[in-house]
Formats: sequence, structure tokens, C-alpha cells
Amino acid sequence: TAFWSGGLVSFWATNKFTSSSLFFSASLFLAIGVSLVFFLVKSVGVTFKQAILGSWQWKKALGKLNLVGEDGEPASEDFLMEVFDKM
Repeated sequence: TAFWSGGLVSFWATNKFTSSSLFFSASLFLAIGVSLVFFLVKSVGVTFKQAILGSWQWKKALGKLNLVGEDGEPASEDFLMEVFDKM
């Protein structure tokens, strides 16, 4: 139902707002991008420039995640790489 309702709303919006209807999508993607950059800066601890350019390293990010394994010990790098491989 979400697909159909979204399709009907977007059909109506593009007919009513013709040339300005793309501003909604553009602002939505801008908001997602900006929030992702701020998430990286706040949670992972990379600099703003590194988050914008994507120049931060995964090892630094993995260190900041601070995951704990099933035995209560910090998760090993092999375990984390296995998680990323499964994704």
C-alpha cells in the first residue's frame, strides 16, 4: 500500500507543482547526506573534512564501534570483517 499511495501522491505533486516538484527529492537527499556526515563526525570521531571526502579508514571506524563478542570480550577484527563480508 505504501508503494501505491506514494505513487499517487507523487503523481499528484508532479502535476500540481511541475517544475518545483524535484526540490522535494533534492532536499530529502541533501538532508540524508548531511545527517550521515554529522553521524560520522559524532559517532565514529572522524573530522568533518574526512567525513565529507570519505577519506577516513575502516580501522579507525572499527575501533570506535567498540563491539563486544558473545564471551564479553571485545570483538576481534576477524569477527568484524566477517560481519562486513556477510553484508
